[in-house]
Amino acid sequence: MEGSQGDNEPLKILPIADCYHGLPASKLDASVLDLARLYDAAARGSAKGYEPPTFADALRLHRLIEVICGAAATGQRQKR
Repeated sequence: MEGSQGDNEPLKILPIADCYHGLPASKLDASVLDLARLYDAAARGSAKGYEPPTFADALRLHRLIEVICGAAATGQRQKR
């Protein structure tokens, strides 16, 4: 990951904290690694007693996104 501060400053490689390197380095496809990270996060959360999101949680989130999109498209407050 690269970034810079200030105008016209060159990009520099940014350090990434060890806590974001939960899985060993791999040459697997990005989609496979994403799935592995999801499983890893679920396992870590389960070990700490966290409950994973349910289908009902996903449905509620998608409905909220639909309301937000409707408000953005019309400029009007939407009914839930």
